[in-house]
Amino acid sequence: MSARLFATIGRSMLAAALGAGWIWSLVTVPDHLLVLERLVPIRLLGIFVPAGVFLLATPFVLAAVVFLLRTRLSGWHGPVAGAALACVAAVVTLKCAKLHSPDLCYASAALAVSGAALAAAAVLSAGAARRDGSRASRLSLAALPALVAALELALLLVVVPWSLNGLLPARLNYGAIGNGLRAIIFANLEGHVITEQVARRGLRGIRLEGANLRSAVFRRADLRDARLDYARMEWADFEGADLRGAVVSPATLSFANFRYTNLSGAALLGIYGFGTDFRGAVMREANPHFFLYADLRGADFTGDDMIGAQHFGSDFRGATLKDVNLSSSYLIRVQLDGADLSGASLAQADLLGASFRGARLDGVDLRGARRFQPERLAEARSLKGARLDPPVLLALRRLNPALLIK
Repeated sequence: MSARLFATIGRSMLAAALGAGWIWSLVTVPDHLLVLERLVPIRLLGIFVPAGVFLLATPFVLAAVVFLLRTRLSGWHGPVAGAALACVAAVVTLKCAKLHSPDLCYASAALAVSGAALAAAAVLSAGAARRDGSRASRLSLAALPALVAALELALLLVVVPWSLNGLLPARLNYGAIGNGLRAIIFANLEGHVITEQVARRGLRGIRLEGANLRSAVFRRADLRDARLDYARMEWADFEGADLRGAVVSPATLSFANFRYTNLSGAALLGIYGFGTDFRGAVMREANPHFFLYADLRGADFTGDDMIGAQHFGSDFRGATLKDVNLSSSYLIRVQLDGADLSGASLAQADLLGASFRGARLDGVDLRGARRFQPERLAEARSLKGARLDPPVLLALRRLNPALLIK
């Protein structure tokens, strides 16, 4: 074997190994590394590269691989290689979309469109496509990169802007698309346990809309101003986390743990929480409107506007509901024992089966409230200054006259 032939074969093998290793690192990088720690592991070398550097370098690395393999890519192999390069750039674009970085997204998508367009031009040029094969095969070869170019253009003009603006989950009807497609488009952090290093560094302002956070653990994490809308958070653990100002609505929180979290100012208007644990959580100005058998003992809702809220079977024992507006709400079989509802409005509320044992109801507005039992209201700790309908007032004077003057 001559030295020249050996060098050619060695160069080709080295280029192929480099390209395969780089693509493998890109495709298989776990989302928790990419999205939370923003690192990509290069497994062949055992090192970690910052995600932005790795993703932007990918098209150039693969272009170098194609250049090194140019003698092996004669005939129809060249356009196919160009289309493959553009497909890899599409993967890069989707990975960048998970990072919600405008520069990375648009740069990778533009590179991908350019690569696919060049591949199509190569097929239609006076090169190998004219010499090899029939007219149908040449058209097929031209269609492949053209199709990839169209896909890239759709990513550049539609998917990337939707992703950067937080509209992607809603526009793609997140609840209807399959799990496989969701894992490609949105971050998949199911079951991930956040490290102490990441928790200390903080994830303030992180974009995780549409992400799969089921059974993930984010204890004591700094998630202020995070975007978690449309996320799946069933059985997730956010105990002690700081979620002030976060967007958590709409989202599914069934059986999640939010004990002692600070959700002040968070957007909770459209959350769905079945059996969610909010014990000791602070939800001032969060305005949650739907809880189903949630544990809200000791939670702080001071000043929240929850007009028309629907809370079924939830446990508000010991909660602070001062000056909360629950007018026209449904508080069906909720436990308000020991809660502080001073100055709250329950006007026109449906209180079927609600209990008030030991609750502080000073200044509460119960005018027009329906389907509650005065006997249960008489078990409250105090009702000083409460606004009541005349029949309810007469019933309370009969059941516990001292209650109104405590």
